[in-house]
Amino acid sequence: MRVVFPRLTDGSENYAVVHRDDGVIYRVRGNGQRCGPELPHDLAHFVVERSLGLTGGFWGSVASGAVFTSMSHVSGRRRPHAAETSKKIKREQRATIQYAEMMVWLVEQVAGDGKAPGLGPARLDDDASISRLTARAPPTPPPPPPAAAAGRAAVAALRAAQARWRALNPGEELELAWPGQRVATRSAASRTS
Repeated sequence: MRVVFPRLTDGSENYAVVHRDDGVIYRVRGNGQRCGPELPHDLAHFVVERSLGLTGGFWGSVASGAVFTSMSHVSGRRRPHAAETSKKIKREQRATIQYAEMMVWLVEQVAGDGKAPGLGPARLDDDASISRLTARAPPTPPPPPPAAAAGRAAVAALRAAQARWRALNPGEELELAWPGQRVATRSAASRTS
């Protein structure tokens, strides 16, 4: 699966375009987040989930066939029983999706100023920081907390994506591959030629 994150003019609503391996294309709304120099939330999710190996998070679930309410079908033939498959994936991955949301938040805090509201200093190499956050997890057991090296790698990957995003001009886009980490910058005009 590959996902394209276009850098629109500031103030436009963010979105992503998902090209799943089964040939189906979806557009993912950016939850009302406006385009600007800050990394879109869905792009942060992609980078952090991939870096931490959370294959059952939002993007891994999308790659497996889940369709969320933020997604609209653009093109491609959906498989028979796609709706049932989507419900099953979302049900089975519920705890991991919620855990991924919390881990993305924590990695964003560490990559930013290193302080998580209500948690004090947020460090991914500190079991106490992770425990305070994951204590809010749903009752279904989430994946184990990341190792310190994985946490540091996630912070580095997020910071690299932030730098790439800030360097984009309107009309350019970031393209990422799942499960790979290929990131490309290209203009929308180059796609159509």
